[in-house]
Amino acid sequence: MPAEPAALPQAEEAALAGLTEAQKEKYRADGWVVVDRLFTEAECDALVSHMDEVHAGRRPMGGFTPPAPDAPHAVDADQVHIYDQTCLEFLRHPKLEAPLRDCLANDIWGVTGGEPEGIKSHYWWKGSQWSQGWHTDGTALPGCMGVWIPLVDVDDEIGTLGLHTGSHDLPSGLQILHDDLRVEGKWQGQRTHSGDG
Repeated sequence: MPAEPAALPQAEEAALAGLTEAQKEKYRADGWVVVDRLFTEAECDALVSHMDEVHAGRRPMGGFTPPAPDAPHAVDADQVHIYDQTCLEFLRHPKLEAPLRDCLANDIWGVTGGEPEGIKSHYWWKGSQWSQGWHTDGTALPGCMGVWIPLVDVDDEIGTLGLHTGSHDLPSGLQILHDDLRVEGKWQGQRTHSGDG
């Protein structure tokens, strides 16, 4: 993990301190929270530049083959932290640690405390709207959460996520889980990320 700088700007000090009380309450109530500008523009630009070098083939990364010059632009790469030290350091960035620990401490599934661990990473060079229709990311899994880090400013054209506010706290019969998409009924046949069609 990169060494912590000796003096941090005020916004970075707040990130290392964790969520505010208002953010913690937002997470408890809604199941999600925004930590605005957690990473500086320079940090985001550095990762984008690094991954553009990977895409162009100027920086090798296992698990990724750069497209040929006449091929379509690659859209994404999965599990980049396994193959690339820069991506691993970003996944384990100290700025993520305190906010994630605060979320885990208030996990509504009863899994509290513990140190956050990064277990999956994905990098998108291009938006995915052309390849993804209606689908759901996220099956209720105790102690786990998704973290989306936009490296550029988002708007209606290039972002953002649609979140089902409060769905983390619905009674078990009202939650939409992957199995609900596999059985006969309202959601049958809708796309999931569980590997079936």
